[in-house]
Amino acid sequence: MKNAILPIFAALSLAVTPAAFASDKFEMEFEFSPVEVSTEEGAKQVYAELEAEIEAECTPDVDAIGQMRIRNAVKNCIDDTLDAAVAQMDQPEVTRIHEAKRG
Repeated sequence: MKNAILPIFAALSLAVTPAAFASDKFEMEFEFSPVEVSTEEGAKQVYAELEAEIEAECTPDVDAIGQMRIRNAVKNCIDDTLDAAVAQMDQPEVTRIHEAKRG
């Protein structure tokens, strides 16, 4: 059944070293349909899902005190990983949304 899914979805596999945690690497797989990102609305939805998954990967489990120290590091991790993921997706609508959001 997985073979039937492959033509429908493009899988984005990332092996990155987040700037916040230079010694840690993580891999994530993100699937999206090229049809989904062919419209602005679909691309926005896919981008939001990608951003949420990357944020979850970049955010360590820490107590409230530790959160203050790592907030900036987590933001850098998210930003750097999103930049890499969007570049690897190579989808014009997603790239446009990303660039607009970054200002």
